[in-house]
Amino acid sequence: SGKIIFEGKCDIKPGFSLVVSKNGVIKIGNGATFNRGCVLTSDDLISIGEDALFGWNIKIRTSDGHPIYSRDDENNPINHSSPVYIGKHVWVAAEVDILKGSAIPNYSIVGYRSCVTKKFEDENCIIAGYPAKVIRKDITWKRDEN
Repeated sequence: SGKIIFEGKCDIKPGFSLVVSKNGVIKIGNGATFNRGCVLTSDDLISIGEDALFGWNIKIRTSDGHPIYSRDDENNPINHSSPVYIGKHVWVAAEVDILKGSAIPNYSIVGYRSCVTKKFEDENCIIAGYPAKVIRKDITWKRDEN
């Protein structure tokens, strides 16, 4: 019952992987570009806006991959999946990890080798670091026209 939804044309390079569980959804906006080695794994929702640009070896995950339990209750996992939202016209540089529960606002940039672990709210920002934080506001970017 998992779903992959393309809302238009995308540019996808070799080595791109989509992994969707029974309840997972991956929704990719029109004009998104994915470079080599991008992996999207969804047990929940990954929503990517139009014209998003992803560098090499991006990893996006909505869960931890395996359940974790309290020692006194091994029937109910304590680490639940959580959606990931990436806005429109977002540039994610190479080697970035975007983890469950994260949100990257429209018109933003995520810096090289960053790890996004939370929701950001301000559009037009550069988000970078490990863990990522806002390092500059009021920016914009354009795709290389070459």
